[in-house]
Amino acid sequence: MLLGTPALAERMRDCSSDGEFLDQLASEAIVSYAGDLPILRRFWSDAFAAEIVAEPALIAPDLRAVVVAVANGLGVSVVPAYLCADAVMRGEVAILKDAEAESSNELLLGWNRHAISCPGVAFLRGHFVAEFAA
Repeated sequence: MLLGTPALAERMRDCSSDGEFLDQLASEAIVSYAGDLPILRRFWSDAFAAEIVAEPALIAPDLRAVVVAVANGLGVSVVPAYLCADAVMRGEVAILKDAEAESSNELLLGWNRHAISCPGVAFLRGHFVAEFAA
């Protein structure tokens, strides 16, 4: 979810196109958990079919801290829905845009090939493969 303050959401409500929306966002500070804006880059690509051209004004070490920073008016950011749902419900932050296509993170699971004979590793591998098989 692209988050901002409720006041910013109100100002941006009248944007009639993604171009106008992005122009408005260009004047806002960016808050991220990493300097290379990994979540924001993926969201911009999914939501706007564009590349984000910004430097973070604030880097917070944790996504929960990013939500707090946005709630305190320090900028806008993209945070997974499950981490901002309570703050949105309390009115501390507002959803500026939800990506049409869900952004996702790919997780890779690796293990030492000799360790697969270990019962605990074999159990976890079997569980993850069964649970997350596409």
